[in-house]
Amino acid sequence: SARRNAPDGGVAAQSRMKGAIVHVMGWPSQQHGSFERFLERLAARCEAEGYETHLVFPARPASDAFLRSARATFHEVPLARHPFDLRAWRGLRAVLKRTHATHVHAHFGLDAIVTMAVARLLRVPRRFLSKHIVPGTGRVSSLRHRWLAAQAEAFFAVSDLVARSLLALGV
Repeated sequence: SARRNAPDGGVAAQSRMKGAIVHVMGWPSQQHGSFERFLERLAARCEAEGYETHLVFPARPASDAFLRSARATFHEVPLARHPFDLRAWRGLRAVLKRTHATHVHAHFGLDAIVTMAVARLLRVPRRFLSKHIVPGTGRVSSLRHRWLAAQAEAFFAVSDLVARSLLALGV
């Protein structure tokens, strides 16, 4: 499902856009806290630059205030239970195709694995990742993080500690 929240979210406004940025969150939004306010500012900035913003959550955000104030289209896609979960693949594929995504941004975890794989198959030209926590250690973590980084144009670590940890894994 999708819900558009913009001043004139009609066809004329959408046709003036340079592209569509799809942000995939692998966790439900439970409140109208700092992360949601960040997403509101991000969507407003993207719109000012000529890009339509789409926010993908596994369930409808809990905050009606967030739904009203974010200048974005909200989409619900179920969380992936494993990297080959066809429900998640089909849901993300539908969102990326329907929005004509030109950019996709995902966070680490199963949502990022599925998002990057689907975006690459659909040839979404601009793909980005964010890592918020220190990654695990070991061979599997190293392989997973290096594979994900190879799928993206840019990789954002939210702190120097996270960046150093990723570099230690070979990212």
